[in-house]
Amino acid sequence: MKKIIMLVQDLYHSHTYKREKAFSVNNYSTMVYGFQRRNWHLVPENYKELGFYPDRKYLARLYIILKNAWKLNKVRGEIKRTDSIYAYNLDSLLLLRISMFGSSITPNVIYEVADIQKISLGKSFFSYAIRLLESYLLK
Repeated sequence: MKKIIMLVQDLYHSHTYKREKAFSVNNYSTMVYGFQRRNWHLVPENYKELGFYPDRKYLARLYIILKNAWKLNKVRGEIKRTDSIYAYNLDSLLLLRISMFGSSITPNVIYEVADIQKISLGKSFFSYAIRLLESYLLK
C-alpha cells in the first residue's frame, strides 16, 4: 500500500475528509496533519492536530507555521518513508518546506490550490511577492 501525508489548513473541513477518502479508495494509507479552524463534524481517519488557525490573520498564521514546523521536523523519518506529500494551499506548502529545511529528503509533492485569492492576481509588490514565494516553494 502506498503512503501519503496530507498537510491541510482545516482538519475537519469536508474537503479534507473527501480528499482523504479519495486517497484511501486508491490504495493510499494516509496521515493528516492540520489545524482546527471551524467546528466541522467530519474527522479524518488518521490525523494529528497542530493547533488553532485563525481566518485572515496572515501574520498570526506565519507565526503558527513557524511554531509548528518543528513538529513536522520530528517526523522526518515518516516523511522519508512516504510516497507523496499532499499540501493544501500555500500555507501548507510553506509549512512543509520550512520543516524540511536542511534535510536531504525530497518528497514528491502534490500541491492543490483551493481558492485563488485576489491578492495573488494583483500587480502590487505584495502580489508579486506571493507569486514568487509560491514558485520558489514548488521547486
